[in-house]
Amino acid sequence: MPVSSWLNRQTHHIMVQVPDEMLVERVVGRRSDPLTGAIYHVTFKPPPEEVVTRLVQRSDDTKEKCLTRLKTYHSNVANVLNYYESLVVEVSADFMGVY
Repeated sequence: MPVSSWLNRQTHHIMVQVPDEMLVERVVGRRSDPLTGAIYHVTFKPPPEEVVTRLVQRSDDTKEKCLTRLKTYHSNVANVLNYYESLVVEVSADFMGVY
């Protein structure tokens, strides 16, 4: 099915509001285990001691690159929200107990 067909049948567009600082913190703290593929976070989902030394950080999981992605997001989000205006449901991550 073409993407355009799927988009035309969309009933809701969920917009989760999360502070930029939280997104940066989540990205910068992310680590993966190349042996198992498991994903950890240094604060929110710390790895077991036995895997800490082999964890790697993605090259784009830096504060600078995350801020660049957020800048792009903020410069484009209004157009997306305008397009889906009648379908947008905004949810705060605070309401969801995330922060």
